[in-house]
Amino acid sequence: DCAVWGRASEALSRLAELLRGARTAKRDQAVRERLDQAAERRRAEDEAFAEAVGADLNRGRLSAAAMISEVARAAPKEAAVTSEIFSNTAHLLRCFDFRHPLDFLSARGGGIGQAIPSAIGLSLAQPNRPILAFTGDGSALYTIQALWTAAQHELPIVAVVLNNGGYGILKSGFDYYRDRRNLPALTAYPNLELE
Repeated sequence: DCAVWGRASEALSRLAELLRGARTAKRDQAVRERLDQAAERRRAEDEAFAEAVGADLNRGRLSAAAMISEVARAAPKEAAVTSEIFSNTAHLLRCFDFRHPLDFLSARGGGIGQAIPSAIGLSLAQPNRPILAFTGDGSALYTIQALWTAAQHELPIVAVVLNNGGYGILKSGFDYYRDRRNLPALTAYPNLELE
């Protein structure tokens, strides 16, 4: 409702003053309650996720969630992650603890094939840090030659390729645009299967 023009430092200082003045014990209590509720929801979600992963592993099924969970459990705590597994990003965010700058890099804007090259750039920027590059089988095909570059420079990168047998992100894109234009859904995706 209101645009503010001015120097950022002055505007933020004034805004901080206004917010400090708006605090009351009642509001602080409400904030604490909301934070507690959010923490409880997260605990419940984490437990449900762990149960689902455990059930998958007990059945001998390595689902994407189970695989990501196992990789996260085995990964060094200081590892950084690049990702191009859009349909499984929620699993990455649940399994890894991204708290620092450059802990997690992912693409925006719909380009395909960036996970492994991004891992190379991240490794060159932080030479002593292990890097995990999560990518799909379709996405990996766009820049698979980046593995040669990583090997030639002996970079500490592990590429994790999820194999769903097709171009999942392109299928999702078709579905999204067909739905937006009220077109019938596709039952087959010509030339997008990789079996």
